[in-house]
Amino acid sequence: MDSDLAVTREFHWKIIDFTNFYDVVEKTVWNKNFSIFFDNSETKWCFEIRIENSQIGIYLRYLEAEIDGFVVKFEIFVRTPKFLVIKNKKLTDTRSSNDYKTNKIYGWNNLLSKGDIWKRHKGYIDDGTIILELKVVLTKKRELDVQNSNSQNHYLTMCKEYFTSKTFADITFICSDMIEIPAHRFILGGASSVFKTILQIRMAETKITEIRVNDIDGETMTEILRFIYTHEVINGNKLAVKLLYGAEKYELDELKKLCSSLMVENLSVDNALEYFLLGDRYKSKALLVGSAIFIKSNYDVLRKKNWSNFSNNQFLLLLDNYQHNTDSITVFESTF
Repeated sequence: MDSDLAVTREFHWKIIDFTNFYDVVEKTVWNKNFSIFFDNSETKWCFEIRIENSQIGIYLRYLEAEIDGFVVKFEIFVRTPKFLVIKNKKLTDTRSSNDYKTNKIYGWNNLLSKGDIWKRHKGYIDDGTIILELKVVLTKKRELDVQNSNSQNHYLTMCKEYFTSKTFADITFICSDMIEIPAHRFILGGASSVFKTILQIRMAETKITEIRVNDIDGETMTEILRFIYTHEVINGNKLAVKLLYGAEKYELDELKKLCSSLMVENLSVDNALEYFLLGDRYKSKALLVGSAIFIKSNYDVLRKKNWSNFSNNQFLLLLDNYQHNTDSITVFESTF
């Protein structure tokens, strides 16, 4: 059985005096070299901007790697300091490290046009600064231990049977809408440290058979338990916000990741701010980053809406503070 091994790195490259490009015929600017540690090996890279006549190319440059057979995904988001979008591109490539040794750059030859930037964004980048938000994802197939995988499949099959039949259920959840849902202590305790603590404390005090949940309804609690037992969710799109709350409450990290992914896939101008704030509240980086990118990509439309909690300037400051205080983002600065 195959499974992907993956690592993701995010970068912000701030380029000062970029408007000097207009009179340049040919020039290349590099950032500092950086390493991505992947599959117990080091890969070395850098970013570069290359101007040739009227076109501007942006590239990921391969420098060195000790491994082979990895897949590269490269995303780029070019904006002004005021979050006005210049370009948003994604690129995937299946070349191995051997291929990179003969063709070391990877990106877009004609990503930006001098004329387009000058005409459309002169009023926005007259301070001379652009910001490149870059994401690099490396993936590689790895073999899983077959015996281990078979054991996991057997356990999952058993849990699905318990969830469906409720055989040997020894605890009942009473939800906010008074729906009652039977469950099994040993599965709950194994899935969540929060459930384990609740059950241990209450069992020491008395032989309880019920857990009252005053802040989660029966439909949502059923899906939380379904995920614990089966790693599946029904109506995930409909219940994603409620499930995210439950995942945070019971420290179910995998469910939290699933909810965040579903919410990012369903971002719209009507929910983007709410999802951004939820990502911040529940410390979901995927939701926070996904919402921020959506908001920045659609900022011309969204800034016309009436933010209930923030003025436009306060919201821009919140995005900016997030970006500058996220340890996982590497920041570079260059002068053109």
